[in-house]
Amino acid sequence: MGTGPDGVTGDLFIVKTWGELDERGKNGELNGKIVLYDYESFSTYVQLAGFRAVGASRAAAYGAKAVLIRTLAPN
Repeated sequence: MGTGPDGVTGDLFIVKTWGELDERGKNGELNGKIVLYDYESFSTYVQLAGFRAVGASRAAAYGAKAVLIRTLAPN
């Protein structure tokens, strides 16, 4: 879904791993939040591409209203 003309605002919630997303989501901490995937270290693009492929839908399942993804590059 695209961003409407008024944009998206909300509290930012930073997660570094899928495990953290699941733990925080099950606790209800992501509801209505903007989730930033800020992984701890770059390994390979293929290993991190999952954030782009399914990150939005996984966060939305816990009530997040938007997702930001740190660049999938080493620098």
